Amino acid sequence: MRCVVTKKFFAQAWLFSLVVLLGSGCRILMPISDVEEAACGDGRMDGAEACDGADLGDQTCGSLGFTGGVLSCNVDCSLNTLACTSDSCGNGVLDDTETCEPGVGATVEGCGPDCQVVEGWSCDGTPSVCSTICSDGLILGDEECDGTNLGTATCETAGYDGGTLLCDAQCRLDVSGCRNDFTALTCGANHCCLLGSDGVVMCWGGNESGQIGDGTTTDRRRPVVLPALSGVVAINAAFGTTCGVSDMGSPGDDLIYCWGSNDAGALGIGDAGVQTSTTPRVLPWSETLTGRAPGQLDGLGQHQCVLLSDGAAACWGRNDAGQIGDGQAGTDAGEPVILSGIGAITAISGGVDHSCAVLETASATSGLSCWGSNSDGQLGDGSGVDQPAPVEVEGFFGSVSCGGMFTCAVTTDARVRCWGRNNFGQLGIGNTTDQPVPVEVNLTEDAVSVATGLDHACALLVTGEIACWGRNRSGQLGDGTTTDRNTPVMVPGLSGVAGLATGHAHTCAFLQDQSVYCWGSNADGQLGVDNNRPSIDTPTAVVF
Repeated sequence: MRCVVTKKFFAQAWLFSLVVLLGSGCRILMPISDVEEAACGDGRMDGAEACDGADLGDQTCGSLGFTGGVLSCNVDCSLNTLACTSDSCGNGVLDDTETCEPGVGATVEGCGPDCQVVEGWSCDGTPSVCSTICSDGLILGDEECDGTNLGTATCETAGYDGGTLLCDAQCRLDVSGCRNDFTALTCGANHCCLLGSDGVVMCWGGNESGQIGDGTTTDRRRPVVLPALSGVVAINAAFGTTCGVSDMGSPGDDLIYCWGSNDAGALGIGDAGVQTSTTPRVLPWSETLTGRAPGQLDGLGQHQCVLLSDGAAACWGRNDAGQIGDGQAGTDAGEPVILSGIGAITAISGGVDHSCAVLETASATSGLSCWGSNSDGQLGDGSGVDQPAPVEVEGFFGSVSCGGMFTCAVTTDARVRCWGRNNFGQLGIGNTTDQPVPVEVNLTEDAVSVATGLDHACALLVTGEIACWGRNRSGQLGDGTTTDRNTPVMVPGLSGVAGLATGHAHTCAFLQDQSVYCWGSNADGQLGVDNNRPSIDTPTAVVF
């Protein structure tokens, strides 16, 4: 076979082909110096060249993703796209038709897929940095709310029992208007405290001994939150002293804390050298109550009592008349003393200088025992003799409240009976004669509870209304007068009452809608109405 490779053929072949031809016995009929090699700049797109001169290989700006312009070839045979143009989104260039540009291969919240700023956002720069516009009513990005638009958020979803949820200027939820339901209200001589379902305590009024518990001795004419106490389950305001039961965030580890005056050992801390404490102090005694959790607290004077989970009770503080119940009088108790000679207790109360307890198991004639001073018949046993140990009171009762020198209790059939001093009509029986044994108060409706002050009393009725009687010098009966009443009068303007408390000469109540009202003496701000009026004789809303 004869094979001839001409110069024309070689110009169209590669060196590899030449080797093959030689190996097959073909003769090359031209000088090797005449072979033409592929080179950039020869106008032909050869080998790995992307282009060569005007030869772009049918490529255009459009085929490369641009929307227009002129494609050219660089001297190194690479494509030159500098003259190509594009308004496509995401190319890293903010074109005339775009209001934002996320950058190549990127996405930016607030910059849409068409490179237009999404409603409610503001974008700047390239690549664009976008942020939400607060106060435009749209909840976007990390905004929790916007203006009046709270989305699905409520005080309840924020962990509160109710109230008004707001939105602040930074589009964050403002829970200052939210609140937890009140579970207890207590008033001492000249101050009051509220306990919320979240275990938070708020107090207001006189603070001369630090009984508000906020670390100062400044009177508070509106409620302040106790910063040092949490997880509170029971609270009681007394004469210049306040005590609470708290687990301080450790469920099941309830301890007793007291603050204010330590006169006569009223703080129960066992340290007579401490005169006052403006912040809560734990009662060391309560740290020994393994398996006997403290619960209800009560006391209007300079002694207090606590009910324990096993039905026992303990009292501490002033004991000049035997009001501690330890069988002796005259020696104050700087630490709690467990009551003896009495059965299991379901409710307990302390007055100015006497105490009473409702018994779990009644005798044939009595379900109540009292002890302490009996100077005006306030023990109800008919003897008129002080008793340093519990004595039975005839009748069956579900709750009891000890006042100044008198006592009132709600019977098991929802009637109210009172006994003791009656100089201002505080027994509510239509006269001012002292009574050494229980006498029924003439109420038109059944009672849920009764509260006693120094010389007045009020009952929460099943209708959700309040009736009061007794001394009214400061308007503590709430009937719009300062006239003493020896029979119950209705407190006007209040309904749906959920809780009731009396101080020495003032009264407070909280309603089912969680509003709080007070009336009576306001000498130390104990009404919580944020003014300096010395007294108010009708219910007035507490200012939070």
